[in-house]
Amino acid sequence: MELFIGEVNLHPEVWNIADNTYHNRTKKRGAWVEICRVFCEGFDEKDERKKNDICTSCIKKWRNVKDNFKKSLNKTKSGHAVGSRRKYIYARQLSFLQTAGAATETQSNFYNNEIKEETSIANKKTNTTDGIVTYLTKRF
Repeated sequence: MELFIGEVNLHPEVWNIADNTYHNRTKKRGAWVEICRVFCEGFDEKDERKKNDICTSCIKKWRNVKDNFKKSLNKTKSGHAVGSRRKYIYARQLSFLQTAGAATETQSNFYNNEIKEETSIANKKTNTTDGIVTYLTKRF
């Protein structure tokens, strides 16, 4: 398993969301084919269906390992009452995942939605006021 994790680590387009090629399906598929070549003897001689099955099983294995690592990170408690919880068996090998998205900055749309709501409410009040003024001026 350590070899598998090491091989995946060599292909950041598979795991690093900050990588420019992460969202490129063609490059990602090519990386998985390279990984499968390392672990499956005679991979290139197999038919397309068998290649797809092998790649799919490698991808599933990776997702399982990665998800379990993320779950183990989420389960660790912070603060002074930290218990003696065992680390995930592949935590050291998967430590590169902790920096995978660190370079990307996330933005909240909460502030923008709040401004839109305030603007919408102000526009409704203005429209209502304008409607009342128009109604009153036409009436009298």
